[in-house]
Amino acid sequence: MLRKLMTPKNLLIVAFMVLILCSNDMYAQLGLPNDGEVLDEPEAPIDGFISIALAVGAYFGVKKLRKS
Repeated sequence: MLRKLMTPKNLLIVAFMVLILCSNDMYAQLGLPNDGEVLDEPEAPIDGFISIALAVGAYFGVKKLRKS
């Protein structure tokens, strides 16, 4: 029964879910001197789409490795 659950498709789904659930919000800009008093530039968020892009890239990488 465990072999049925450990198929590559199921493992990929679990890895994707872990990536989505464990993603954190980060900001691309570092702290600025003078307490960061810059009012003309908004912070640039790095959101959950990075983890989705990594998961898609991993999927295509594994697919390519299995093909050759």
